[in-house]
Amino acid sequence: MMEQSFEFEGSYVIIRYAIIAILVIIVLRYLGRLLKPPVFAFMLNYFGPSANANFRSDLFESLAELNKASGKKLRILEIGIGGGFNFKYYPKNSQVIAVEPNGSFNSYIQKNVQKYEDVQLLQVIDRNIEDLGTAVKDESVDVVVSTLVLCSVEDMDRAMSEIKRVLKPNGRFYFIEHVKDFEPNSWIHITQRLLHPIVLAWADCDCLRDTHTYIGRAGFRSHTYKQMHSDSMPFVVSPTIVGYATK
Repeated sequence: MMEQSFEFEGSYVIIRYAIIAILVIIVLRYLGRLLKPPVFAFMLNYFGPSANANFRSDLFESLAELNKASGKKLRILEIGIGGGFNFKYYPKNSQVIAVEPNGSFNSYIQKNVQKYEDVQLLQVIDRNIEDLGTAVKDESVDVVVSTLVLCSVEDMDRAMSEIKRVLKPNGRFYFIEHVKDFEPNSWIHITQRLLHPIVLAWADCDCLRDTHTYIGRAGFRSHTYKQMHSDSMPFVVSPTIVGYATK
């Protein structure tokens, strides 16, 4: 009888701790979903402006030429605009349509709208790039911009299709994106593979994505990019492609 009693108590303890563990996991997942958007927005607002600033300055320099060639206000669609950190690089009188599903960025966006008065924010679309639909018309923008965003896109082929759809003929898609390391089995690549589940769960970021492959097969008339390692990003996301594709 004593042995049966101990077995029963032992089973009861295991069940009790299992239930507690399940409840803790449920609560943590709920808190994660609740807190991730504002925490991510706060952190990106702090670190975002300096991330790849030299790459942005060089890449967006040609926007002034496009603006001059168009003879009218340059219309830019920025995917995952975050806090609007790229406003400082846009030509005067540019018109910006922002795609940003994280509403926690809204206050940061408004601060940069006030700071860079020469750039006009037309609207903020609370959707993912894959789900633009009728929110942006076909062939309605001169430029699409994506900086450190495509790692979190769920359907890359659909995203590329939407980018091409909204671009005017001869329009450009500018991108600065971290990618899987360029050298297979390098120490960075190995680290990316080890940390991939953690980075994906914490930041919805696929650090093993071959973004240039998706851009290359999207059907742009031409595309060009440079492979670089960023000094301003954590090493696991330092491999970066910088370039543009022309419709």
